[in-house]
Amino acid sequence: MTSEEVIEEVGRLGNHNITITGGEPLYQEQALKNVTAGLEDKGYAISVETNGALYLPPNINVSWVADWKGPSSGMRFQMELDNFLHISEKDFVKFVIEDEEDFSDALEVVRALSHRGCKFAFSPSFESLGPVDLVSWMQQEKQLKDLGAILSWQIHKLINVQ
Repeated sequence: MTSEEVIEEVGRLGNHNITITGGEPLYQEQALKNVTAGLEDKGYAISVETNGALYLPPNINVSWVADWKGPSSGMRFQMELDNFLHISEKDFVKFVIEDEEDFSDALEVVRALSHRGCKFAFSPSFESLGPVDLVSWMQQEKQLKDLGAILSWQIHKLINVQ
């Protein structure tokens, strides 16, 4: 579909809040800019989910929902704080936590980005860590409480919808 066709289809669907997800939307950065600019012109609220491995461009006016991959993911080497240089109060950084090493890594990222005003969401790795343990770790961290960090649960996995 062209950008214009996507914008037209969104209009037909009648939703005001739009989330663009992937694959990875930033692999098609120009198309993403075109679609989000067109939707913004029509008054839509737009969020874009990204895997965090690519630079978040400041000239796309959306709410970013960016993953930070911890050590257990095998993708930590792709994570760079510079990718999050323009993150702000309208954005989320998400962490999937499998173990204490992931949690410690996430806390370092929170410390590095907290001055940006963004929000933080922690999700237990579905098969490796229970939410009770993650909540316990989160409650021990005053900074997470002060920043209003949230627990995010992958509901589709709980109800066995892939």
